[in-house]
Amino acid sequence: MATQTLPRRTSRKHAAANGPRRPAAPSKRRNLLLRFWWVWVLPLVSGVTVLAALSYVYAKLPLDLKIKQDQTTTLFDRDGNVLTTFDAGVDRQNISIKKVPIVLRQAVIAAEDEDFYTHSGVDLAAIVRAAWSNLTGGKIEQGGSTITQQYVRNVFPEVGTERTVERKIKEALLAIKLERRLGKNEILERYLNTIYLGNGAYGVEAASKTYFRTRTPRLNLVRSALLAGIISGPESFDPIDHPEDARIRRDYVLERMAQLGFIPQTQAEAAMRKPIKVHEPGKGYERQSAAYYIDWTRRYLQDKYHGRTFTGGLEVDGTLDPQWQSAAQNAVESHLSLEPGTPAASLVAIDVDSGQVRAMIGGRGFHKDQTNLATGDGGTGRQAGSAFKPFTLMAAIEQDISLQSTFAGPSQVDMSEFGCGNWVPQNYGGSSYGTMDLVSATASSVNTIFAQLVAEVGPENVARTAHRMGIDSALETEDGFVPCSITLGTLEVTPLEMTEAFATFASLGLHHEATPVARVRGPGGRILEKRTSKDGKRVADQNDALQAVHVMKQVLCCGTAAGNSPGFDAFGKTGTTDDEADVWFCGASTEVAACVWVGHPEGRESMPGYSGGAISAPIWRDFMVAV
Repeated sequence: MATQTLPRRTSRKHAAANGPRRPAAPSKRRNLLLRFWWVWVLPLVSGVTVLAALSYVYAKLPLDLKIKQDQTTTLFDRDGNVLTTFDAGVDRQNISIKKVPIVLRQAVIAAEDEDFYTHSGVDLAAIVRAAWSNLTGGKIEQGGSTITQQYVRNVFPEVGTERTVERKIKEALLAIKLERRLGKNEILERYLNTIYLGNGAYGVEAASKTYFRTRTPRLNLVRSALLAGIISGPESFDPIDHPEDARIRRDYVLERMAQLGFIPQTQAEAAMRKPIKVHEPGKGYERQSAAYYIDWTRRYLQDKYHGRTFTGGLEVDGTLDPQWQSAAQNAVESHLSLEPGTPAASLVAIDVDSGQVRAMIGGRGFHKDQTNLATGDGGTGRQAGSAFKPFTLMAAIEQDISLQSTFAGPSQVDMSEFGCGNWVPQNYGGSSYGTMDLVSATASSVNTIFAQLVAEVGPENVARTAHRMGIDSALETEDGFVPCSITLGTLEVTPLEMTEAFATFASLGLHHEATPVARVRGPGGRILEKRTSKDGKRVADQNDALQAVHVMKQVLCCGTAAGNSPGFDAFGKTGTTDDEADVWFCGASTEVAACVWVGHPEGRESMPGYSGGAISAPIWRDFMVAV
């Protein structure tokens, strides 16, 4: 039988060392938490305080979405090319996101904020990436600020510009707040319209016109990537001053677009091989051949739209045709010297069907002399000489005076007995003519016959006829008296209004006011003004105007401008003042009216041997043939 033994007693010390451990009493853990309360209470309180403070700041931060900024007005020529811009010191032109090419939107997102469409205004991942790059000394290609944050920083002054934590907090909170109020595309639109892209251009539309002389919708991949690359450093990546740096940045944007799947890699590589091609920003329009037209348009816009001309973001579709303008410049320069002190010319061409001015030469150069000889802006008009006779002819036709009516044409005639005071006009060169009808008298420009004619129809009626046809200048003396000498063009007029009047002849009595604009649109695209052929007003009977045109055709075929026919159906009238200080030719076809004035810009100075038929008519002919 086995002997039973009692279990050996284990000492307390041994049991404590080898026996199972019991969990610590809860009271001891609580004691530890209480003993070291500052370890967990302070961060908790701080966190709650920060959250409460941020919530308070978030609630109190104003978010005014009705942001009004001055916008630049753009003037285009008839082909849609940018002629110039008018601004109040900041070049900014807004554009709808719908008109921004997809490729430009993608380029900007690739360059500035690849997660734009997924984050809520602040991209924590991007901030961490940027911070890590800073810590490790790596190169930061993309900053931590989202597109929304950048927009907030650009337009809300309460954010400030200091590099402080407070500013970054305000920026982040406003970005989050903005994202809750506006859709992504609206935020992107606002951003694209406010970013600075160098050389005074704010927004992609202003930059497109500054660097490429075109509108944003016409931008291709290469140009879009170039603009997107400028955003992060307008000075560093300026494609004019630093083209190589701009190219490197552009290529980075193209590479990012490929990595994000916006474009194929092959397309990106092909775009990278393209050179940097941009225009130098204009130093103003003063040296352009169209400078006088531009300045006239500016005056027109100021008169009609006042301050909006420089701050209203108008888009002005101008009427100037670049080919016609070039033809006008060539015609003048082929016949006149450009040397100082020699006679200069003014040429205006108007579309007969609409009154739109297609070409304007106002002098030798706006940068030399701002007096516009075409419009009289900055100076005065000039005497039209015999180029004014068609208005007397028209007044006579309207009074049923037959074109076959005959008059004697002595070398001079005393008009005192006809109620014309002590006026004794004489023919050019002292020539004497026999008895002539009005057709021949017009073709040969017989002064003494037209002196008798104006006395018969009445000088006041001649003035009224001229005003109806398009002459705006005053046609009376200071005391309100219309002299008989009006028929010989002794009162001052401008080439612009003379061209407008001859366009009325060409349209057979339908008057269109001369205009530098075809259409004006506001920032939202709303049409503020539109000029068409339907805007004409009948001011003369069609048959009466047709008779006057028939008579003036004889001037080109066999009169004072013989040999200057352009080779197609046209009419016109020469003009030479008595002192040979102003010489003219005004004429038209069924499509275009044009006037050429030649004289000294400084003032009335005789030009011996110069006449409308010998000097102005050849310039007119060359221009008409070219256009």
